[in-house]
Amino acid sequence: MFGKPEWFTPRKFGWGLGVRSWQGFAYIAVIAFIISAVWASPIAKDAKMLASIIFLAVVALDFIDIMRTVYSRLDEREQKHQLIAERNASFVAVAALIAYVILSMLSNMPAKTTPFSWDIMWNPQWFVLMGLLVLMGVTKGVTLLVLEREN
Repeated sequence: MFGKPEWFTPRKFGWGLGVRSWQGFAYIAVIAFIISAVWASPIAKDAKMLASIIFLAVVALDFIDIMRTVYSRLDEREQKHQLIAERNASFVAVAALIAYVILSMLSNMPAKTTPFSWDIMWNPQWFVLMGLLVLMGVTKGVTLLVLEREN
């Protein structure tokens, strides 16, 4: 749409895109300027929020299109490296989420009573974390089903 894939490169650390050229930096600077201008304008706060959401949604769609193009240009070796890195990041994310849930359970145990308290389950953070783990598992399953049907 607005940005060009030639301006960006796959990121080594984190997710998304790295900047390859001055045009990429200019593209990001223009996005930051537009958002800053919207929030510095004298319009109502609700209008600022709506304008920001709409603008950032368009920018996100543009970035997704750029990412699709940038990552599709990788050769087989680079694609394999990306997949291994994503897999390892997923393993670490799952381990961290499980460790957080266990530590939360242990820290919420009442003193000198039952060895485990189910009160942690009513904490909204617990639902978010469990939902995230379930969502990760469902995403993996759906991805595998789609890939198996393609082949």
